[in-house]
Amino acid sequence: VASLPIKALVTPPLYQFSPRKPRELTKIQNYDLSQLPLPVENPNEILLEMLALPNLANKQAIYQQYDHQVQDNTVVLPGEAGAAVLRIKGTDKGIALSTDGNGKLTYLDPYQGGMIAVFEACRNVVCTGAKPIAITNCLNFGNPENNTIYYQLKQSIKGMATASKALNIPVISGNVSLYNESSNSPIYPTPIVGALGILEDIQCHVTSAFKSVGDSIILLQAPSTRVSIKSLAGSEFLEFYHGLTVGKPSINPAQEVKLQSCILELIKLQIIQSATDCSEGGMITALAEACILGSLGLICDYTNIKHLASDGRWDALFFGEDQSRIIISTPSTQVQKVFNYAKKHQVDCITLGTVTADTFQIPPLFDIPINIMSETWNNALRIR
Repeated sequence: VASLPIKALVTPPLYQFSPRKPRELTKIQNYDLSQLPLPVENPNEILLEMLALPNLANKQAIYQQYDHQVQDNTVVLPGEAGAAVLRIKGTDKGIALSTDGNGKLTYLDPYQGGMIAVFEACRNVVCTGAKPIAITNCLNFGNPENNTIYYQLKQSIKGMATASKALNIPVISGNVSLYNESSNSPIYPTPIVGALGILEDIQCHVTSAFKSVGDSIILLQAPSTRVSIKSLAGSEFLEFYHGLTVGKPSINPAQEVKLQSCILELIKLQIIQSATDCSEGGMITALAEACILGSLGLICDYTNIKHLASDGRWDALFFGEDQSRIIISTPSTQVQKVFNYAKKHQVDCITLGTVTADTFQIPPLFDIPINIMSETWNNALRIR
């Protein structure tokens, strides 16, 4: 027990340094991605190798070591969606919780990376049907006395503030972990954001998994989005296949807010069966995970969706990590309703394909049995 003057608690010492943008950052951001060659390997092999990457593989081997039942209140378990969902006993309500952060994107553009961390955490909460109401954070950076690190810290906080204001949600707490360096090199600047959302009706939630054969698979995204080679900026594919962490990620706050509002209404009205966002690994990884989690396949006609790539590159289309994109599934009888509500919220709506029984097919590029994909994704971390 202590008795302190309140001034001592609310007026801490304030340290300010002179932020300086890293000299190499502009060159890294302006890297000409169009010079990258198209992959020559079999797309099936590339996808399977991607699904085995630590950042993309199933994390069950890690989280199953911890108690995630929370007094038997957990409704959506870790891994079943982008956020866990818990019931509030004695009520019809529930809460959804998600944590997200991407150090590579924040390294490439600290301001945009800060925004993306907030928006992705909230997007994952929204994809369960919960409305985000608050966020917290942990800011993981190097030595802030270094002016370039201080620049990263200051810009990422600005980005997080911009996103929070756009979503009209408060930052209710936070902490920092600074001076994270080894061999005289700082870690990637990594703001981790935890988002809390509320479901007014716990029964009106969805998960990431496809549910039924014959359901339509639809992509919801920011208006007039055309994927280009620039969408590979900071992507898992770019690092895995080309050994590069370059480019300039970006997100449009106004368009992200519209997308999240659209998904919330679709779930509340029980029009859709599943929802999962496109983030690390791109659209192809989101589709693969929805199939694996549902033990179902899909068929997509590449000729009908290749127009989504402005420069015709299939690698950017499937592995690019453009923001503000969510994949849903819905019964064929509900497709027109989805399009109507998407139009209402000024969101683009593109039919990608159909849920099938047991094979992941996007002719002529991908054709993989789901059991093979599942074994690769589920066991990657266990055999390391």
